[in-house]
Amino acid sequence: MLTGRQRAVAEVDLEAIRHNVRRLMRDLPEGAVHCAVVKADGYGHGAVPVA
Repeated sequence: MLTGRQRAVAEVDLEAIRHNVRRLMRDLPEGAVHCAVVKADGYGHGAVPVA
């Protein structure tokens, strides 16, 4: 059992996200569309910049 306050840290690399989206778009068949889902920013990870 955990005691006291535990804190987790998440680092979001926006450049890595850009790279991954570009790669996805490059690999999609012509005429295909994509839809990204960005969930709520409850942990402060930066949903707005990622969107």
